Amino acid sequence: MDRRRAAGDSGSAAVLVGERRGRLRELHDLLDETRAHGSRVAVVTGPAGSGKSLLLRTFFEQAAVSGRRPLTATASRAEQAVPFALLEQLVRGVRSAAPPPLVARLVRLCEEGAAAVLHRHTEPGVSDGVCAQVVHRLCAALLDLFEQSEGPVVIGIDDTQHADSASLQVFFGLLRRMHTGRILLVLAGHTTSAPLDTLLKAELPSEPTARRLYLPPLTTVGVEELVARRLGEDTAHRTAAAYAAVSGGSPALVNALIHDNQSAPPAVGEPLVTGPAYREAVLTGLYHGGPDLLALARQLALLGETFDRSLLRHLMGLHGDSTQQAIGALRGAGLLTGDRFRHPQARLAVLGDMTPEERSDAYTRTARILHKNGAPVTSVAVQLLASERIGTSCSVTLLHEAAEAAVGDGQVRLAQDILHYADLHPADARQQAVTTAMLVRTEWLTDPAAAARWVPDLMVAAKGGQLASSHVSTLIGTLLWFGKIDAALDHLGHLRDPDWTRDPLTSAHRDARSKWLELLYPPAAATPDGEDRDTGFAPGAPLFDTDPQSQAAGLLGELLSCAPRPPSASVADSTLRRYPFGAGTASTLAAALGVLVLCGRLAAAARWAEKLAAAARDQDLLVWQAVFTALRAEIALRRGDPEAAERLGRDALNSLSADAWGVLIGLPLATAVQACVTLGRPAAAQELLNLPVPDVMSHTTAGLPYLRARGRYYLATGQPERALADFLTVGRQMRQWDLDLPVFLPWRTDAAEAFLRLGIVQQAAELAMEQLEMSGRQQPHPYALSLRLLAACRSDEQRPELLGEALAVLKEIEAPLELAQAQADLAGALLALGRPDEGRMLLYQARYTAERTGAQTPGRTGGPEHTGTAAVPAVRVGERHGDSAARELSVAEHRVARLAARGLSNRQIAGELFLTISTVEQHLTRVYRKLRVRGRTELARAMPRDPTRRIPA
Repeated sequence: MDRRRAAGDSGSAAVLVGERRGRLRELHDLLDETRAHGSRVAVVTGPAGSGKSLLLRTFFEQAAVSGRRPLTATASRAEQAVPFALLEQLVRGVRSAAPPPLVARLVRLCEEGAAAVLHRHTEPGVSDGVCAQVVHRLCAALLDLFEQSEGPVVIGIDDTQHADSASLQVFFGLLRRMHTGRILLVLAGHTTSAPLDTLLKAELPSEPTARRLYLPPLTTVGVEELVARRLGEDTAHRTAAAYAAVSGGSPALVNALIHDNQSAPPAVGEPLVTGPAYREAVLTGLYHGGPDLLALARQLALLGETFDRSLLRHLMGLHGDSTQQAIGALRGAGLLTGDRFRHPQARLAVLGDMTPEERSDAYTRTARILHKNGAPVTSVAVQLLASERIGTSCSVTLLHEAAEAAVGDGQVRLAQDILHYADLHPADARQQAVTTAMLVRTEWLTDPAAAARWVPDLMVAAKGGQLASSHVSTLIGTLLWFGKIDAALDHLGHLRDPDWTRDPLTSAHRDARSKWLELLYPPAAATPDGEDRDTGFAPGAPLFDTDPQSQAAGLLGELLSCAPRPPSASVADSTLRRYPFGAGTASTLAAALGVLVLCGRLAAAARWAEKLAAAARDQDLLVWQAVFTALRAEIALRRGDPEAAERLGRDALNSLSADAWGVLIGLPLATAVQACVTLGRPAAAQELLNLPVPDVMSHTTAGLPYLRARGRYYLATGQPERALADFLTVGRQMRQWDLDLPVFLPWRTDAAEAFLRLGIVQQAAELAMEQLEMSGRQQPHPYALSLRLLAACRSDEQRPELLGEALAVLKEIEAPLELAQAQADLAGALLALGRPDEGRMLLYQARYTAERTGAQTPGRTGGPEHTGTAAVPAVRVGERHGDSAARELSVAEHRVARLAARGLSNRQIAGELFLTISTVEQHLTRVYRKLRVRGRTELARAMPRDPTRRIPA
């Protein structure tokens, strides 16, 4: 494609729009002034592609129509080194109209001048070796020619920045003698050329003889007019803003974009196509702008985002003012916005104009100069990466520094690219080991499963003593994540070597990993020699005198080793405010956020979790984005928003593969399962529980919430025996691991509920009382749960007092689900005591509270997450009504009998209680035998009165 045509500077479609028409009128005004008052000069300037050539061509055509035949010439870069090439082009234009002797005289003088320059017969003081006498004779000959013309003479020179110096000397000689004739000299071009700019400043007459006409970029209105002429007014009105944004108002780029989009104009909101015409127009403008402008554009394209004005001075050899002027020219040409390319395709077009060898050489040279002048190591590494050259000239140590800096700047993907590049370079064993360790660390941040492939090599390097303590710590952390406990203990023991213990940094790494080991794998955290563990979790121990990694474990360890105290939340809040988010502080911030959650500061925790998840996403730290999303899910569940909890839990699970989650997959799984159970979606919960989890997870603290969630699922689906087994396993492990804290996992009330479902009231009461005494009012959530479960074990007369206290506690914290359950329990107790007005009111409140959370209404199903203990019948109901036979029914039989007495079919009962139809039939058979009744009619008369029967569902 012809570059000039792609730029829109020729062809019938080329039109003047906007302020260009005003500049055309100014040229005609100058022509009138020339006719009336003498010679004039117009200097038309503007960025590349601004329409200078089109303006001149339009003016000359109109001048010719009015009888003024212009003398025109266009300078060329190819002839810039040929003396008098531009002047000869002008002379050839007058051969047919001028006397032959005069034309011959001009030709002879041009030849003599060219010979003088080529043979270096120069006189001192004349630029470029052109003799002053030759210039004088040429000026005189031209003036003789112009004096023979009738009326003003119009001379037009386009692309003046490419004119040869000898011709420029003649033209500026004419400027000094213009008072003798009527000449309109129109010069068009870029003034970014230093020699031309200097000559214009020195030789250009003052106003009104001379006038500068600048063509700025088109406004949006001008762009819309240009698009309308080609594509219609409707399309122009819809897309003008997009054309202006991509082109920067450059007419050449606008025309090129029209060419690329004319077959299929984009719809509203869709980007413009930047195709071949656009890319060709970009290059055309740069080539017309001159070699300096092209070189600057290439250097900017090479630098990409690592732009610095001071770097350009070193790379281009430009002074500050020259740099600013050149960048301004690129902005005016529509290529730059600020100091960056306006559109990615413009940068790609510039890079694509270079051969692969040129690009590689340029990137390598740029990297060398940047490094020499103290540029950031990441900027140097980016250039080396782009060069795609592998060799000994590249410093692997520099690449390590650059990768570390990139991680610190939140550019983890760049760090990975740098390290993969470093891995290809020749290096000694220690350097290679460092590269591998850093690859494990950076790849773990985005995909732990990908990082795992480097772990075997890293273990070998650690055994060979080729790693520093920080890299051994990275290895241990990765092994813990994947449940490789024995290997982690082995390398942790290596950090206890006497040669290492004297190093404070090594001690910090060892302490941090030891604390995380105890938190995640309590059974394996004992020291090898059997001594008591010293984890630094002593209550009140200072937490700010350690590194962030150690502090992260210390925060949670202190909380789980004792009851939450106000200082715990204060320290967590201070930690969240103290450390900016990054790869090195993420674990600290996650631990502090966990402390806020366990301390009941749920509103603050929700704000921090959302903020940290967004920061992790912005820095591409996918692991931490997943972790903070999982924490957001847990917070949502505790705040009574199971819909959000399920969505966020699934988002967290989907952020990483199951393999990448390692043993911590139990945390988001537990939250998502509990949310599904709360929402009455047992099938969805079962689907989540079917996901494979690592076997070793059962020996970790991450496995405890998973076991509890599975138990809640069993309880909701009418499997209290299996639920009880899970709850008791949680309790046994928590006691063995010294983590028995109700605010962490209230396993006692879970087990108490399962015992009640099985009709074992005494055990349920003992567990509820034990948790009540452990919690106290300083742990309001487990305290209220304990009161509610204890009330379920008492008579109806005793229940209102316990439930009233539970309600008072729950109203002070964010626990809408538990509040709804307690309201439903109290409603049932009041109805049973013959207080229907109060009971009904509370029951409606319970339903309203539950509906706001999206959970099922308490009392509607047998699932504890939906009904709490409201669905657990009072154990002495039968006795209270004088029916001793009813006292012989188990809790499960009592629930089935009550629903059957209300007229529900076996299938409906099975659906209500999450049982199979055969199980319902077996329960009813035993009920009929114990109550000595035949059929449902007699059952309805024999059953004790159901106080909730008259309450509308």
